[in-house]
Amino acid sequence: MLQGSLTVDGEDFTIYLPADTSGYSREPRAARKGLLTAFTSTCLAVDQNHDGVIAAWESYYAEHPLRIGDSMFDIEAIAEDGTLTLAPSDTPLAGAVIGRQAPDFAWTTTDGQVLRRDDFAGRALLIDAWAPT
Repeated sequence: MLQGSLTVDGEDFTIYLPADTSGYSREPRAARKGLLTAFTSTCLAVDQNHDGVIAAWESYYAEHPLRIGDSMFDIEAIAEDGTLTLAPSDTPLAGAVIGRQAPDFAWTTTDGQVLRRDDFAGRALLIDAWAPT
């Protein structure tokens, strides 16, 4: 396994990439537009909570935006030596990260009350949002 580090917003993160990525594409999604294949790109991991253990929720495929801390990045390239080329992504912050603060939000209830993240300061909050299609 290849290991590297990256500093985002003053916080250091460890990134892991398989040493053998044969059989996987090193191209991110943008380079493969039009293909309907899913999850064929290299899988990498970011130790989001700095515990030295890679959990399933810390794994990402190169064809999807990558969350590092409280920022999102697109993977533009993965070199043969494992060097990543990242670019800031316009993708909204996504993915639950244990121990990180939720992004700011405002939610209007059915009775017109506006709820904000700061209304729940110091308390655990679980938001289960879904939409029927």
